Amino acid sequence: MRKVDLRWGITSDQTNEGNTLNICLAEVDRCRPYFVGLLGQRYGWSQPTVKSKETGLLTEADQLLKRTFDRAQTNYSWISDYRDRSVTELEVSKNLQSFYRSLFNAI
Repeated sequence: MRKVDLRWGITSDQTNEGNTLNICLAEVDRCRPYFVGLLGQRYGWSQPTVKSKETGLLTEADQLLKRTFDRAQTNYSWISDYRDRSVTELEVSKNLQSFYRSLFNAI
């Protein structure tokens, strides 16, 4: 068993390059087959959407988080369907997907 804190150890350079989600999901992968998640009251880093004054369309407001999702999508294609979720929710969901996949493959 390994102890991993998904919020410590990511440098500001890695964050600014948009690598937060890639790093966190890779750590989640390395924790297999066991993952124990301790969650608090925060939902996690998530993308607010705002209506563009020019076009009237909804757009992603946090450009750093947008870059983080764009980069992670190259390694984790399923991310494209969950851009409205928090990074924390995606970390937990990734583990649940793996768990259910292994459970149903064993049946």
